[in-house]
Amino acid sequence: MTSLEGLADQVQLQASGLSKLLAEANLPSPSFAPDAPSAPPHGKEFKKIKHDLAALHVIVDFNVPDLVPLDGEVSYAEIASKVGIPEYRVHRILRHAMTSRIFREPRPGYVAHTGPSAAFLRNPVLRDWVSFNLDEVWKADTYLVETLRNYGSHIYWDFVANDGEGENKGWRQRRFAQGMKFRAAGNPQMHHHLHAAFDWAGLGKAKVVDVGGSAGHVSIELAKVFPDLEFVVQDFEGLTPFHDGVLDELKPRITFEAQDILQPNKHQNGDVYLLRSILHDWSDKYAVLILSNLVLALKDGARVLIADFIRPLTTQSGPMWLERLSTIRSMQMMIVVNTLERSEKD
Repeated sequence: MTSLEGLADQVQLQASGLSKLLAEANLPSPSFAPDAPSAPPHGKEFKKIKHDLAALHVIVDFNVPDLVPLDGEVSYAEIASKVGIPEYRVHRILRHAMTSRIFREPRPGYVAHTGPSAAFLRNPVLRDWVSFNLDEVWKADTYLVETLRNYGSHIYWDFVANDGEGENKGWRQRRFAQGMKFRAAGNPQMHHHLHAAFDWAGLGKAKVVDVGGSAGHVSIELAKVFPDLEFVVQDFEGLTPFHDGVLDELKPRITFEAQDILQPNKHQNGDVYLLRSILHDWSDKYAVLILSNLVLALKDGARVLIADFIRPLTTQSGPMWLERLSTIRSMQMMIVVNTLERSEKD
């Protein structure tokens, strides 16, 4: 396995060689300036990304990681028989995924796990997060133009709460909640910022109402650090079973309460009403309605704490990689829930 230092040396060597070739050919160095030489991304790269996602979508949707033993191997033929797809297609899809280090071929005709493929077994909520992005976000990306023209004011949350029949009703909502748990678990800084930005310990014995708290992942992390706080997680009624996932030692301090965020809040004895990554899910009209409903529930001295991402005002606010993270978030909100990440000015 090549070390990081070895890879850095190779990059330096290749960069020096490229600079030498440009100088010998009397060509300018690569640049993003308007008068820079034209060198658009190669079409093959776009094709590869598209097919990478397609292969991953099949792997997740057909639960292929479950069919491969962690410490062994399984034939393409056996996988094909269990997922109901012809073997030649399974072979084609998995061989492509292997170019991204998802699964490996220990010997011809057989499949074994790699670190990335085994992660789907070790972390079940990862599957929900990936499935949500491939099944909903990726598809929505391709319909952005049509949506902007024809469906400018529709609300995403009505759809996810009511899609499906009988016991399956709201399955998208439940998958989304599990995906949020994975996202939060994979980014400890999300919790660190929330812990450090407010004097939670100074509240003493107090009740925090986690408005739109999904599966309670934010309240759970706060409860671990601040033992004097009691939490009420509010969200759609269909998410109630997720309270079963709360650690036993935290259950006495974390309860779930069904609450339609667009209706007056029924909980009127909270000390802090926390909206963590909530208002960015709603357009201005509905954000105002949500806050108005909270005002009606506030007792004297109660506070509303809003924790949301703030979009930089200009592209000059920081490095380009940080701006890209910001625009990715903003595009995601527009494409998935028809809203926006707000700036200070907003």
